[in-house]
Amino acid sequence: MDSVEIKGEDFQQRIFVGTSGDNVHISAMVVGGSTYMSINVQEAKKMIKALEQAIQQALEDSYDWAYEAKEEARIDALFDARYAEEDE
Repeated sequence: MDSVEIKGEDFQQRIFVGTSGDNVHISAMVVGGSTYMSINVQEAKKMIKALEQAIQQALEDSYDWAYEAKEEARIDALFDARYAEEDE
């Protein structure tokens, strides 16, 4: 298997995923250091499950933030409109 590169959010962050014999090989590189490890197939499956759960949570959190921002803007607009009428 060719190694797959996954880019991080910050400058020069990378994770590489490949195989090493019958194990999955993971390398992480960041500014100032790097690390690697090999895990067996069962642990790799646990990692996939954990990533799927984290992705789902991130999607839910981003929806919550978007909803809260819209609701706050709506309340601010109502507040502004109410007090604009009193000034007239």
